[in-house]
This record gives sequence, C-alpha cells and structure tokens, in this order.
Amino acid sequence: MVLRFLLLLNTVFFINTIYGQYVPMDISLTENNNVLKNPWAGGMNLPQFSEVDLNNDGILDLVSYDREGIVASTFINGGSTGIVDYHYAPEYMKHIPQEVRNFMLFRDYNCDGIEDIFGMYEVWGQGLGIAVWKGSYDANDTIQFTLVKDQLKYDVGSTFLYKMFLYNTDLPAIDDIDGDGDLDILAFTMDIFFPNNVFWYKNTSVENGYGCDSLDFDLETQCWGLFAETGDSSIVNFGPSIDSCFNNPYFSLMEFYEDDKLSNISRNGRHIGANLTTVDFNGDNVKDMALGGVTYKNVNMISGIEINDTILISTQDHKFPSYDEPIDIYSFVSTYFLDVNNDGKTDMLASPSELAIGESITDSVAWYYQNVGTNNNMVFNFQQKDFLVGEMLDIGYRAFPAIFDYNLDGLYDIVLGSFGRTIVGGGFNYGMTLLENTGSVSNPSFNLVTYDYAGLSSLMLNGLYPTFGDLDGDGDVDMICGAQDGRLTYVENIAGPLDPAVWDTPVLYYKGIDVGDASAPFLVDLDRDGDLDLVVGQYTGTIHYFENSGTPTVPDFSPVGSPTNLGGYSVQNSGSRNAMPFVYDNNGAYELFIGHKKGNIIHLGNIDINIFGVYDTLSTNFMEFYQGTYTDIAVCDIDNDTKLDYLLGTGRGGLMVMTEKDTLTELVNVDMDQKIINVYPNPAYDILNVAFLHQLDGNFSFTVYNTLGHEIYHHFFKKSDINYQLNISDLPCGVYFVDVQAKNYNDIFPFIKQ
Repeated sequence: MVLRFLLLLNTVFFINTIYGQYVPMDISLTENNNVLKNPWAGGMNLPQFSEVDLNNDGILDLVSYDREGIVASTFINGGSTGIVDYHYAPEYMKHIPQEVRNFMLFRDYNCDGIEDIFGMYEVWGQGLGIAVWKGSYDANDTIQFTLVKDQLKYDVGSTFLYKMFLYNTDLPAIDDIDGDGDLDILAFTMDIFFPNNVFWYKNTSVENGYGCDSLDFDLETQCWGLFAETGDSSIVNFGPSIDSCFNNPYFSLMEFYEDDKLSNISRNGRHIGANLTTVDFNGDNVKDMALGGVTYKNVNMISGIEINDTILISTQDHKFPSYDEPIDIYSFVSTYFLDVNNDGKTDMLASPSELAIGESITDSVAWYYQNVGTNNNMVFNFQQKDFLVGEMLDIGYRAFPAIFDYNLDGLYDIVLGSFGRTIVGGGFNYGMTLLENTGSVSNPSFNLVTYDYAGLSSLMLNGLYPTFGDLDGDGDVDMICGAQDGRLTYVENIAGPLDPAVWDTPVLYYKGIDVGDASAPFLVDLDRDGDLDLVVGQYTGTIHYFENSGTPTVPDFSPVGSPTNLGGYSVQNSGSRNAMPFVYDNNGAYELFIGHKKGNIIHLGNIDINIFGVYDTLSTNFMEFYQGTYTDIAVCDIDNDTKLDYLLGTGRGGLMVMTEKDTLTELVNVDMDQKIINVYPNPAYDILNVAFLHQLDGNFSFTVYNTLGHEIYHHFFKKSDINYQLNISDLPCGVYFVDVQAKNYNDIFPFIKQ
C-alpha cells in the first residue's frame, strides 16, 4: 500500500498522521428488510443511560454503560427536534474510564456545565466504593475525565469519616435532593437497624461555603422519605409521621448508632436490592423517586410532601405508569430520566440490571417512554421496548465471530456463535447467526439470514463457538463447534466443492475431546504439514493444541502436552479466563490473537518453528480494541483493500467491525531541497541513518512501527547532535516507519529493511 511512496525522485511525502490507527467500517446490515441504523454498536445487556456532551457542541449526547459488559458505549446526538437522533460514535469510548464497576452515572457535581462521572471503583485494601471523575474537554473539544475522589466518605459527627457504602447490586440516586445547588446521594446501605430504609448523604459543600466544587457529605438521615421497602414486592410501607421511620424502633436512637454502640443488636429484615432514581415528575419542587427492586419486574413511583424540611412519602404508583403500559421488565428494573427526542421535555428509559438473569432478551433491554406532558406535569407514553438495541445487531449473550463463505459466491460471510438468547421465564433460544454478504468483493454489505444457522439449535447447547475448515479433504468446508460443556461437535459439509454448504447430522463429543468448560476451537495447519490441526481455548485461560496425526482426509487429533499451554501463555495470569484463540497467517508468519473474559485482545507472535516454545507477547491490549468483557476477535481483509480488518464479538451479543485508518489522508508535498531530515540508506540492512539538515528545538524521539502499526522501537534523545544511527539488524525484512517527534516538528518516514 505504501511502497509506491518509497521510490522518491524529486519529491518526498511527509506523512502527518500516526500509522496503525483503526476506525469502524461503514458497512450496512439489513434485518427483516430493515437497514439497521447502528448495526455494529456492540449490543446491549444491562444498559445504564446518561446524558453528556461528548464533543462540546452544546447538544447532550448519550452514554450507555453496560453493567454486564463493563463498558461505556457512546452515541452522538444529531439534535433534530422531536426526533430520536443518536449515532454510534465509538471514538469517544476510550475517553471513558474503564475501571468503573457496577454503575456509571454522569452528573455535573461542580457546576461547571460539564458532566462528571459517579461510579464504583476499587481501591486496593479498601474494596469497592463510590468514586468521582471530573469531566473536562481537551484541545479537540473531546470530553475527558480525571479521578478526583476514589472513595466518597461521610461525616456522622464522630472523630473520623466513614466510607459511603453501596450494595454491588444497587443503583443510587445522585441529585440535588434539597435544592441547595449541590449533589446529594440517596441509597440503601448495609446497616444494623435501617436495612430497608433509604440513607440521605447530604452534600454540605454549599453550606460550608465551598460552592459546588467540593464533595463533603454528612449522613443527614437514615430514613429519607420515612418509608420502608417490603423486600418481596414493589409496594412500600409509609411512615405515619415525620417523627418516625416505618417499623423501626431505633429511629430515635441515631446518636447511639453514630457512636457505634449498638452493633450487637440484631438486624431488621435484609435489604435485597433496589435501584433508585429521583425526578420531580409533578412539578411541586419535592423530589419523587422511581424504585426498582431485584424481586419484582415493575417500578414504583413514590412521592410525598415536605413538612418542616422533611420529606414524608405518602403516595405510590407501584405499577408505574399505571395510566399507560406499565413497565414490565424481567429483572431488577432501573430508570433514567432525560430528553430522548430533543423536544426539551424529560422522557423516561427503563432497563434491567441484574447480572446473569436473562440479560440478553433484546426486546426487554431498553423501554422508552416519551413525555407527552410538560416538565412540570410529566406524562409518559410508551414508545418501544428496544430503544437503540433494535437498531443494532444483538444476538443475545456473547458473540463469537467466524469468517466463512457459506454460499460460495466469493464473498466473506459471517457466522456468529453465542451463549444464547434468553427466554422470559427461563431457558434459552440456542443456535448460531448467519450474516450473508450481499455486497461485492470491495464493498461488503450484510443481511441477517437466520438466528439458527445449520439447525444447531436442536442440540440445545450454550456457548456454540464455530470454526471452519476442510477436515475430510473433499474440497468443501466443514464445521467444528465448541460449547460451554467443554466438548466439540463436528458437522460435515456434504455439499461438495462447488455448491453452497449442506450440513450432515452433527457428531457430538467429537474425537472424545473435552477441555473441561467453554471450549473455543480454531482450525489451522499450525505445524504446516498439510493437514488441519486444532487449537482450543478453554475456561481456565489456557489454549490446548491437538495435532492432526492423521491425514488431510482422515483426521486424528492427539493432545500435545499435559496440560497444554500453547505459547506458554494463559490469560489466567492477568486474572482472566475463557481464552478464545484466532490464528492468522500474516504473510507467511502465524500470529495468535486471544480474546477472553476481561476483554482486551492479546496478540502473540514467533510461532512458526516454535510451536512448543514460548511465544512473543506483541501486545496485551491489541490496538486498544476493548469492547467490554468476553470480547472475541476474527481477522480478515473483508473489503479486499489489502488492509486487515477486525471483527470484534462482544459479551453484550453484538459485533464491531474495525479497519485500519487511512494514514495517507494528510500529506504535505515537500520539495527535496526543503526537507530537514534525511533517512538513509533506503533500503537498509543493519544501520539506518537519520540526519537533521537543520537544527530542531528541544529534545526529540524516534519511534519505529511495523506495517500493522505495532511499536517496534522507541528512544528519547536530548539535543546534542544532528546525525543519529538506528540499529535495525534484528528487525525482520519488510516495510517500516520511523516517527520523528520534536517540540515543533513531527513527521513519519517509510523505509525498507532488507
């Protein structure tokens, strides 16, 4: 692609963009004759929605934090009045902190007009707590965040501060509860006497004269609203007056609690789990609360009156909104209030939030209610059950992509395995998804053909993980599938070499191979002896190698090593599991990509003639392709432009399609007589000389990249000379780029290593 720029005559092209950046591909996907608006947005399982201006254009965009996927997806709002106008914009995702756990809510705590982040964060030795990241904009008007408080604490009038506790299951309300201009927090908490009551952590920043730019909290009350959750239904019990907390005799003994003198008294009923969101839906300047619980499927909107600065909850709509279609989501509902359709009025979104309980039911992931009233009298009218997720590919829980030309038309099709699509009430819809490429060799587009490709739903196996190859030497491509039970299933293609695939009866427990749990197979001739071998990832994080000791027509797989740890690498070393391998032949050299539970892609090299050795770790976060937990990867050139493309299956059941960014979009045509750096000889063998023809200001650095954008060499220099030599004797032959950066200068020069 870039060789033509190496043969310089009278002109040299200086490349001003960094080689090796990747962007989403613009490829269409059709489902049921409907072209999806955001097809490759990665799916949704347990989304939490917040408004935030990502690009500083004055329009509030959308961030969806997926609690199960542990990743924030970013959507730019086009701002069209009265229209839901969100467009997937993954370039902003890397600016959202990845260390947030359990919940992420954007709120402007310091009143600077820029949304900040409240979320759970783990501090070593202190466990999880509520943390805050301050938002700001960089020079490109892109939002960025800085951790300013790793553990929120509160004062109870004692000699030290207490860490603000929140159950891992719960979602707190973060809002200006008392109307004084700073953000307070409401949450259920672990408490001896008040497990079913809401704690109010009052922000005293304004009262203490700090304005908004502070995070000082007092425990104002252990029974905000003076109500109590029942634990097994959405109905709450009201307190009789502002002098009592429902069914809690210790309400008047708070001073003893603050001195920690009642720890030996037994608890009240256990808090099970609840999500809290506050909104003044009736315009009376008293915060109302939408309450969702882990034991019920609906939402209770509770509201009350203010008496002497105390809120007394007195009314409830426990199947809200009872005047329209009530929320009925299968598990642990959370609610979010924001202007979804750009009409200036506050709408409502509702979604599930309980881990491992059917989080992949696509038509129950995000309910959208439009406010057809006013902001002082909100009236929510049901619109849809698949807000945003209905515009993207979402096959359920996890997605395992494989490339396969199923109809022999010369185009790459995509087969997606998954853990399954959850059914309301329990169980799964099993099977694999087929995306047919209906475009052309250079301009692919896809159509979702079926969620049950090859009829494998009949096997009722979770975690179907496909790989393809001609195992019997008859000229057509066969299939092997892994599964959550750790075994393999073989399905022979009986169509013949010139016809679209026709699948025979599946052979279960193929060759007696069982890796324990979560088998993730990949067929490849790893030892290059002319027949296909098997590499199989598994739950504990290692990859097994099964060498084909048979023939190209009669395979016989034998495990190599006991236990096998292909490449000497295990994702368990980084606290992860579920290794998912993909081997790619990059111009005659194998490279191993590993997806796994934590989500960052591992990239290993030095495999050929070193199968049983330790592979080189080229990257532990390949191209920063983080798409949340259980990200899997497949590699190909899907549009035949000589650049590698990457299919990223997500734990949320979706797919990302990434390609190399065009690095030749910003070219400066410089006459040879005006250039200030000379790189020679080119091609080079052992030494590459870099000569500065003019003095540069300040210090500078050299960075060498290969054609995949991987950093090979980096060195920082203090200004002392104008001639430098780089030792490239250890580099494999090929094309490279040297990136020269100084205070007022940055250029990239290609060279050939021979």
